[in-house]
Amino acid sequence: MKLGVMSPVLGGMSLRQMIEYLSSLGVQSLELGCGGYPGKAHCDAADFLAHPEKIEELKQMLAENHMDLPALACHGNPLHPDKAIAGRFESDFDNAVLLAEKLGVKTLVAFSGCPGDCPESKYPNWVT
Repeated sequence: MKLGVMSPVLGGMSLRQMIEYLSSLGVQSLELGCGGYPGKAHCDAADFLAHPEKIEELKQMLAENHMDLPALACHGNPLHPDKAIAGRFESDFDNAVLLAEKLGVKTLVAFSGCPGDCPESKYPNWVT
């Protein structure tokens, strides 16, 4: 078993600061938020894909700090009744999938989403 942390809890730190801090505490695994509700404080998947050197820098930081990256986190609501919001979540998810491939990460943590309760809905209906 390894001790792991989901990165958004340290969103006030830079990526490097966060990795070095967690390593100093003995954390061995990182679930990196890269879009959607977890946010992009440490990793904007689209930006990393546009700048492959950032992918290599991340790999190097993890190796230097003896940490692995078993999962990316990109929880969103691609079924949101507001099509603009749904589109942003869908784009974040698509970029997270592509980034996971580049990083060799086999797990992407996500939400299935929740639609509105009628065609005129502006908000998801979480009532079940």
